[in-house]
Amino acid sequence: MATRRRSRRKSISGNLTDVQKRIRYLETRPAAGRLASKAVATRNLALRAVDEEVVADNAIVRRSIANAAVGTAEIEQDSITNDLLATNSVNADSIAPGAVGTGELANDSVTNDKIATDAVNSDSILAGSVGNTELGGGITDDKISGMSSSKLIGQIQNDQIAGIEGSKIIGGVQGSLIVDGTITGDKIAATTITGDKIASSTITGDKLALETVTSIRLASKAAAIGKVGDFAVGEGQIAASAVTGTKIAQNAVQGNFHINAGSILTAQIGNGQVTSDKLAVAAVTDIRVATGISPTKITGLSNVLGTASVSGTGISRTFSTSGNFRSLDITINA
Repeated sequence: MATRRRSRRKSISGNLTDVQKRIRYLETRPAAGRLASKAVATRNLALRAVDEEVVADNAIVRRSIANAAVGTAEIEQDSITNDLLATNSVNADSIAPGAVGTGELANDSVTNDKIATDAVNSDSILAGSVGNTELGGGITDDKISGMSSSKLIGQIQNDQIAGIEGSKIIGGVQGSLIVDGTITGDKIAATTITGDKIASSTITGDKLALETVTSIRLASKAAAIGKVGDFAVGEGQIAASAVTGTKIAQNAVQGNFHINAGSILTAQIGNGQVTSDKLAVAAVTDIRVATGISPTKITGLSNVLGTASVSGTGISRTFSTSGNFRSLDITINA
């Protein structure tokens, strides 16, 4: 028997199970310097009798730990680091709900590929956290739905507006939305305001600056009688020679009201303008008749200052007077 036992010890023959049992025996057999396997039970050890210094490296293997023997209370704070975790060993099933918060996430650890589609909505975004730097490429029109005053914080400054087109204004701009004095001449493009854009009686005299309406601003015959106020046209408004005969209606100028004394001089009366029907009865007195008037200019004068006649033919003429004139006969013969 002894010989057989020795031969078995020298041989490693047998199946795999026998070899494993032999190795386990050799690892756990008692020796002079150590106790046999299971010689000391848990009940024989005082609390904390075995500390880290007594336990050799790798002395505690997985098969030495009973199921559920190590719980959260047995793991020291921060004792499990990333290098102790196998790749993909921690998944969603290993994390308790609410266990991962902001403090557990390193800066920039959550990237776009880590976020599921539609996982981030308005409820997930802190108020005021999205600024200009978070908006790539700016906000396009199709990203805005129903922009109202409640969506705007503060007022829109002029430097924030780059061209407002008609298509951007729904319903047009009402008068109540325009601040007094904000629309100046440089804001209005040429030919923008036409007659059909101006309501009747909208532009009154107090809306026009002094001397803004000049002759080139008035259409032909635009200043009709009803458009000109009383005494609006004085001497300073009438250019020299502007009022001609065609501009004056018949019987429009009355001598006792419209003509100032001394305003009509000889230079203002054209040749042949004053005819007998333009003279009142007894308007021409002796002081109005110049001396040396030719008798041929006087016709029909009889029984007034005598009579005057011219007789003779050819180159012989006789001028005779009688009556209250002194009798005088002049005969000219050539």
